[in-house]
Amino acid sequence: MAPRNRRTGQRGTAPYRPVSLAELADAKRLDAERLRAWGLTDLSEGGTEIPYRNTEGETACVRYRLALEGENRFRWRQGDAPILYGLWRLSEWHSPDALYLCEGETDTLTLWHADLPALGIPGASVWKAEWWREGEGCARIVVIPDNDAVGTELVQRLAETCPESIQERVQVLLLPEGVKDANELWLQVDADPERFQGALGQCEIRAIVQAIKELHNCTKRF
Repeated sequence: MAPRNRRTGQRGTAPYRPVSLAELADAKRLDAERLRAWGLTDLSEGGTEIPYRNTEGETACVRYRLALEGENRFRWRQGDAPILYGLWRLSEWHSPDALYLCEGETDTLTLWHADLPALGIPGASVWKAEWWREGEGCARIVVIPDNDAVGTELVQRLAETCPESIQERVQVLLLPEGVKDANELWLQVDADPERFQGALGQCEIRAIVQAIKELHNCTKRF
């Protein structure tokens, strides 16, 4: 029987080599010291601890990154209920022109490295309609889904729950063909913030109302 991780309370289902914070930073071309400043730490058993803090800066839940790749690379702290990642930074951005919504922590951290305000969605299956409130004060909310089936599911979930009051301000950024996620785009531009912003600016952007119409028409563009 696989050993139980004393932090997550779950048993491993596949072998993996635990990834340290430094290794994660190196693989994603992110600055390890900045990651530590944002609260990431090494787990004593191996892996990286990623705290999710609320708007008051209090740790509300914790996610563990146990490996770089594989289905079982993430675990939640036992008993935690997920929230959006990065909420404690909202007050730093002072109602930005655009707030980005990314999939997961790595893409969110990537946008922070490019000085772009972003919050992370921990997964399509855990998205809650009330989370839309966090971006109500922004002129635009730009969703950056992963370029895969999970990203498609996320856009569908967001379109289904987007309040009419903000639909005209919500957009979906489509990454280039063959680019899986925002961090992969960051790697392609050699982790250069200015080039990354330029690359995002060249991406196709669609209004979420179009996705809503397509959902109503039972199409599967996203």
